[in-house]
Amino acid sequence: MEDLSIVNVVGGGSIHRELDLRQVSSDFPHSEVEFEPESFAAAVIRYNSPKGTVMLYSSGKYSLAGAESAEEAIEVNSIFIGHLEEMLGQSLSENEFEVRYLVGTGDLGNEINLNQISIAMGMAQTEYEPEQFPGLFYRPDDQDWFCLLFASGKVVFSGIKDKHELEDVYNQIKNKIDNLVQLDTDS
Repeated sequence: MEDLSIVNVVGGGSIHRELDLRQVSSDFPHSEVEFEPESFAAAVIRYNSPKGTVMLYSSGKYSLAGAESAEEAIEVNSIFIGHLEEMLGQSLSENEFEVRYLVGTGDLGNEINLNQISIAMGMAQTEYEPEQFPGLFYRPDDQDWFCLLFASGKVVFSGIKDKHELEDVYNQIKNKIDNLVQLDTDS
């Protein structure tokens, strides 16, 4: 689907040990590291190829964001753990990492009436306050994901677990909106 893409993969894990982030910021090999404890409690480690940013906390827990696929996130994690092991001079065999969710964007192919969509999709599952924000939040009761719809037909999905779920959810939303638009034109 050329109108649907993954723009961010978010994951995280733990190395199950505490770290001195000042040491990490000065000794971490092969990467750009930022550590400004006055403004953010984590060391921020950026990778350009593959793309990803790791936020490492003194507890040993970390988050990873910015990858454009689950495979890329896993690869960034592997490189990050390798660099951390190199810096510490020991294996971190007990580290754990999981891809938590991805963010995707799409285009439904036509402009949509967000007032109509808000009512038709259910006021309990939507939030639309155009004076505050130009998008409509849609969160189905029985799902972990949500989407943000714009009048232009652009849509942003978050909380999706993998590419297949992204495609399924996109198709559900597109079909639901296409049916609502069809009902409106039949009236």
